[in-house]
Amino acid sequence: MSERSEMSIVQLAARIAAGEASAFDVVHSCLDRIRLHDGRLHAFHTVAADQALERAGELDKIPAASGVV
Repeated sequence: MSERSEMSIVQLAARIAAGEASAFDVVHSCLDRIRLHDGRLHAFHTVAADQALERAGELDKIPAASGVV
């Protein structure tokens, strides 16, 4: 997970497109980092975790050939 936190969004999108990562896993990793650090940083007013995970799961069902990442 820490490796993902050091990647750019372009790198993460390439990993998802290549099937090396899922959108769900990437979003879950981001949410973990928010939970870990936001108590100290207070960077987010609202985190729509359930909606983000649901949408990521939907995106993972779209075939890679569609070009949607």
